[in-house]
Amino acid sequence: MFSDELNQLIETLVNDGVLTEKEREVIHKRAILEGLDPDEVDLHLNAKVHDIQMRAISIASKLRTCSNCGTILQPGETTCSQCGQDASTASPLISPSAL
Repeated sequence: MFSDELNQLIETLVNDGVLTEKEREVIHKRAILEGLDPDEVDLHLNAKVHDIQMRAISIASKLRTCSNCGTILQPGETTCSQCGQDASTASPLISPSAL
């Protein structure tokens, strides 16, 4: 649907999960030069940003913080690497209600 150059530009600019108005404007200009409808490009951009944000939420939802010192615990850790607290008392990094 899009040229390789436009796809690369999109990937580069949405990789952080945030698309600024300036970045969107740059993509629109490129799309117009390629004869594409900016509204269709927006739909694609919004879907890409949403996918990246959902992946980030999925990853963050698996992380926990030490209930003693607040250090982020890696999946599978049984004790905190900073203070030695038992990880069974750890709290989710993101509360389920925030998801």
